[in-house]
Amino acid sequence: MPPLREDAISPEATSRKLSESEYTKSLSVRSFASNHMCAHHAADTATVTSQALDERLIGALEDEDLKLLRVEWLLGQPVDYKLQRRQELEKPELADPGPSPLLSGAEAVALIRKGNREVGALSYGWLLPWDPDPTGARMTLLRSALEERPHIKALFWDQATLYQPPRSQEQNEKFVRALRVMMDLYASAIGTTCAACAIVHPAYSILRVNSARLAEYFR
Repeated sequence: MPPLREDAISPEATSRKLSESEYTKSLSVRSFASNHMCAHHAADTATVTSQALDERLIGALEDEDLKLLRVEWLLGQPVDYKLQRRQELEKPELADPGPSPLLSGAEAVALIRKGNREVGALSYGWLLPWDPDPTGARMTLLRSALEERPHIKALFWDQATLYQPPRSQEQNEKFVRALRVMMDLYASAIGTTCAACAIVHPAYSILRVNSARLAEYFR
């Protein structure tokens, strides 16, 4: 290392002359602090950018075009509980004093904006056009997954969180707007946790049992 110059001593050392080793250590500490601050700044910038990408989703949640299912409420239902449509889940909210099945728009937005991935987004295929979980096996699997992940406070499950047919005109307008932002739930970097639910029973057996109703449905 070249000899230290008098004017190269750090501002913190103006009251006394530091040895070469002390000065080197001082530079290292200041360099670490600077890098640490840069890392924090980069993380903060990434968070702000990610939250900005969620704004379209946040708008739909505020307007309640789509809603989120309250995990606390879901886990409190009987073991044999069968998921209802959104229209049916909204009815108890008018009278039940306990936790509502669905989050309000403000509650849903707050969870997304926290950036802790506390919203679960479920991805799966419907086994029947009118029933995504005819055997209840997916509900059983989902309960287990949610109990193992207590940080997830709300869930997007389209059967319960989007208006299902038959819909009123207002409900259909909300449904159409929700479809435009639905994929944002799965693309959110810090707002949601995605879960893929596999088919746990052979689809052909379910279709065979429901063949008569399927024929009527597609008639």
